[in-house]
Amino acid sequence: MALKLNLKPHEKCIIGGAAVQNGTKMASLMIANQTTVLREKHIMTEEKADTIAKQIYFVVQLIYLDGGIDNSKQNHEIFFKLIREFIDLDPSSAVLEMIAKIGQYLLDGVDYKALAECRKLVQYEKIMLNRQLDTSSQTDVSSQKEVTSEAKAFVQMEARN
Repeated sequence: MALKLNLKPHEKCIIGGAAVQNGTKMASLMIANQTTVLREKHIMTEEKADTIAKQIYFVVQLIYLDGGIDNSKQNHEIFFKLIREFIDLDPSSAVLEMIAKIGQYLLDGVDYKALAECRKLVQYEKIMLNRQLDTSSQTDVSSQKEVTSEAKAFVQMEARN
């Protein structure tokens, strides 16, 4: 089954490891075989990977672009190190569930779904960091519980979509 890829003017993407940039007009491409495809909005650069969740996304992206977990053994150790760091920061069931899904998708060879789950992890982390900044002046334990509850609500909402 072919994949139809519509590119906006000047939009960039990665197709099968090749960086591609569209010209001045909208373009439509048909990808006839199984290959890696990443649109510009889903590409994470090493410079933009400035949080642990973004670093996890970046490593999973490398695994995807390498053709899967079996072809990307050099990234295994980095991936597991980052996962442990994230769990140490937030060992909540919501985080454990997202990380378990990422790992299972990688093992099942559906790396693009692993990237989608990583995007949820990045959003979760963003909410947590914003809330921690808002509550950093407070030392009230109840406010920390609110942060975790709100982040869990976000994850549950994402799971329904």
